[in-house]
Order: sequence, then structure tokens, then C-alpha cells
Amino acid sequence: MSLVVNFLVFAAGLVVGVGATLLYIQYSMYSQVGKIEEQMKQVSDLEENLMHEFDDEDRD
Repeated sequence: MSLVVNFLVFAAGLVVGVGATLLYIQYSMYSQVGKIEEQMKQVSDLEENLMHEFDDEDRD
């Protein structure tokens, strides 16, 4: 009986551990995607500002 209980506790711990690991990986990925999106927005804004500067120089 003790062996069955030990196995069930081990299996439950394994399931909880795997679930927690998957949640952590998902959170990490969403966090990284958010950072990448912010960096891409900054690059886009920089490119837009540079294009406006070049347009202004061409008009002068």
C-alpha cells in the first residue's frame, strides 16, 4: 500500500512540476516577445525620424 501511495505522490508532483515548468516557459516567451516588439517599434520610430530628416535636407 505504501508503494502505491508513494507512486501516486510522485506522479502528482511530476504533473505539478511539469505544469509549473510549462507556465514559466510560456511567461518567459511572452516576456521576450514583448521586449522584441518594443525594440522593433523603437527601430521603426528611428527609421521614420531619419527619413523625415533626409526629406528635410533634400528640400533645403
